[in-house]
Amino acid sequence: MSSASGIASPANFLPWQIQISVRLKPKGVHGASTGELESVKKHIKGWDTEAGVVTLGGCPQDPRHFEYPTRVLPPETSQQHVFDAVMPELLDKFVNGYDVNFMAFGQTGSGKTHTMFGPPGSMARVKVAALEPEHGVFLRAGLHALQLLKAREQEGLAKFHLCGSMVELHFEMPQDLLNNKKQCNIDDDGRLQGAVILPITIPEDVVTLASAVESRTTDVTLMNDTSSRSQCLTVLTLTQLDLSTDSVTTTHFNFFDLMGSERSKGANSAHDERVNNKETLSGAEAIMSNLSLHHMRICVQEVHEKNTRRGSQKNLQRAQSAKGLQGGSSEGAWCSYRAMRLTKVMGGSFTGASLTAMMLTLSQEQRNGGEVYETLCYGEDMQKLRTQVTRQPSPKYAKLLEKATKELEASKAALAHLQRTGGGGGKSGLAGPSGGYQVIRQAQIERWSQVLEVLRKLRP
Repeated sequence: MSSASGIASPANFLPWQIQISVRLKPKGVHGASTGELESVKKHIKGWDTEAGVVTLGGCPQDPRHFEYPTRVLPPETSQQHVFDAVMPELLDKFVNGYDVNFMAFGQTGSGKTHTMFGPPGSMARVKVAALEPEHGVFLRAGLHALQLLKAREQEGLAKFHLCGSMVELHFEMPQDLLNNKKQCNIDDDGRLQGAVILPITIPEDVVTLASAVESRTTDVTLMNDTSSRSQCLTVLTLTQLDLSTDSVTTTHFNFFDLMGSERSKGANSAHDERVNNKETLSGAEAIMSNLSLHHMRICVQEVHEKNTRRGSQKNLQRAQSAKGLQGGSSEGAWCSYRAMRLTKVMGGSFTGASLTAMMLTLSQEQRNGGEVYETLCYGEDMQKLRTQVTRQPSPKYAKLLEKATKELEASKAALAHLQRTGGGGGKSGLAGPSGGYQVIRQAQIERWSQVLEVLRKLRP
């Protein structure tokens, strides 16, 4: 846990470089269409699981060795092995005071959703008593986190409240997958507003949350029969009361199942090239997805360049000092992460408020060599992301209770004033995309009401 005062001390800074794992999809596994297409020059020549290296042939530099992965998981790797290789350290950090962002990225049809959740329909078939080999890392992570937290509670170390939400970003608009795709919002801290919050107390609750992915927007494309057409975000939110210090810590574990990167032209285009991709739904979805993924890459590059130019330890610590209820500082981001909703949710990865890990999924099919190359180059840029990550602050229970009560009353009073005067309800309210100060105040009321509800559950 962090210091009781909630102020990050030097010991609370964890030097962190993004962990990037690579998983190779077995050849001939269902996913992409199998029409006769021209051979792609670039191809996977081999990999070294011990050294963490993937080698491509047919590149300008032949062979091209990508040596940055933290680990390489070969095609025969089971879902349980993927979990064992990637998740234990991240879950340990999550239950011990750190926010975590975990992303699955790769070409459409390369196995991202399979890795995160399992094959299509698997979440609808899941039975808690019999975790199947096909089930992905999210279900395993949720069940394991619940097990860890109950053990801590039984040992008398802490009391906890765990909950979850799941949304998809379709055309960058967050839609609640637990509530018939009702539109919700993302605040400036990158937290969901207006999404259903599902309390997680038993394994069945984890299953309910994971099953929501079955309502995600998918469609048939030329590259994938069950192509995800949105970015999927699943959030686990954990609040713990440390019984020895009477301090409260809230952490978030964000799971991003990113929409597959897609070409707009050429043999591996995901849509019918006879039609302008800007005039089709699938083409427009791909454009928006590629734009948000490109912006994430830009943010990493901006952080890297400015850390290199101004990256003294003093500047890093000042930029990433804990503020309020959330670690990190937007002043230290040094990048335009708030320009798009995907990168806004990922903001902690850029400010030093979150640990970051990534899974790259690769197809071995000859036709996909170009996409494999682009995926590995994307990962090569992402691995430049280095931050000094702070633990989340841990204010005393009484202080947080007092703060939440005051903030709730102030927000209610402000909303009542706006309603009496008729202010803040229009576009002139300067409230950004949420539209009007009244909406902001309502969101603040919802937030502080939730904080108070959780605190009362931790200490009835």
